[in-house]
Amino acid sequence: MKKLILLFLLISQYVHSNANNIYFYHIGAKDGLSQINIMSIYQDELGIMWFGSTEGLNRYNGREIEVFRPSWHLPGLSRNTIYNICGNKSGAMYLQNEQDLVRYDTYTQKFENIHRKNVNAIAYAHDMLWVVVKSCIMQYDERTKQLKEYITLNKNITNISSVYPAKDGTIWIGTNQGLVSVSGKNPDKQKFVIEKIHVNSIYQDKNENLWIGTQEGVFMIDHTSEHIVNYQHLQGTNSLSNNQVRNFVEDDTGNMWIATFYGLNQFNPKTKQWKQYINNDNISHSLSHSSVFSLYKDEQGTIWVGTYFGGINYFNPEADIFQFYEPNSTIPDHLSFPYVSMMTEDKHGNLWVCTEGGTLNCLNLNTRQFSRYMYQPDSKSKIGYNQKSICYRADKDLLYIGIHNGGLAILDTKTKVVKILT
Repeated sequence: MKKLILLFLLISQYVHSNANNIYFYHIGAKDGLSQINIMSIYQDELGIMWFGSTEGLNRYNGREIEVFRPSWHLPGLSRNTIYNICGNKSGAMYLQNEQDLVRYDTYTQKFENIHRKNVNAIAYAHDMLWVVVKSCIMQYDERTKQLKEYITLNKNITNISSVYPAKDGTIWIGTNQGLVSVSGKNPDKQKFVIEKIHVNSIYQDKNENLWIGTQEGVFMIDHTSEHIVNYQHLQGTNSLSNNQVRNFVEDDTGNMWIATFYGLNQFNPKTKQWKQYINNDNISHSLSHSSVFSLYKDEQGTIWVGTYFGGINYFNPEADIFQFYEPNSTIPDHLSFPYVSMMTEDKHGNLWVCTEGGTLNCLNLNTRQFSRYMYQPDSKSKIGYNQKSICYRADKDLLYIGIHNGGLAILDTKTKVVKILT
């Protein structure tokens, strides 16, 4: 491998730190989840979604959830926590069940414990299940149902957290001391590519760039140049929301989605723009919890998000992206009332929104902030609380507002003076 150059990248282009343009759908305990702490996600060949939690395995068919826990009638499932799920999309699912390796047959619906204890990581790639047991990389032969040794790692490679077989044959190993590459042509050739860093996860995008989640941000290894870029959280700049990075997934448009201890991040590799999504108690469709563990893209392009204390969130980046303005009468820069009637736009880039029971709202389309024109019953020059219709006259810069049982209000958009005709 060529000499690697470590770049500490500063992003100059600013994007609002907490985006609100995604409608997150939620699945929680009230929907039947065994636990709202979701460690892993997988979709089988039948389209069924599987969620690994700290209290069992959840099977979701789009309508209801079935929970599998260790019990006398499920002898193969040995532990409660499901750290990882992968599979061959042909009837076999593999679970990292704490430190055990468990196989689940999606057709017979039976569990089988393949290996007990010391399983540190699993991954299914290139028609092969890869398993790390202590410091040994193993392969599982699905025909003979036997684990066989691939290579034993060097003595200085310990505390393994993740394994990723890349498209070029290289086996990438994440440890608490750094990132290790194992040559596919000569497995005895093992070396640290990034040292003295705790690696949490490894992911390869469609361009074969490698993304490394660590306790010190994201490391990206460019497939062409082999340069290494380190993206970190930088206070006051458009950047990663948190340096504790847990997982990755690439959407169908090439954006990277990054799970962190605080926030789900969207990163555009071409424009270098970041967007962050966190929980907002005032917005019902926001991320259900800000700490994100797991990510998965299904066959339809929907992104599934497993959180630490908020269950499952899901959205489609191409279908569920829009700006949603939730009403909240207690927050001044929000829409004042949920019942919206008529709207019109003026020549200054403002959208005027009538409500049936609230106030007249003005949305600045540049800042995306609302202002309100409050109803005051003791004043003859204020707009009524129930606006039925609105019309804008550009040549005079005037708004004409029809008020229920209140006549016609004429608002000068420059001076904000209101005249009432009854």
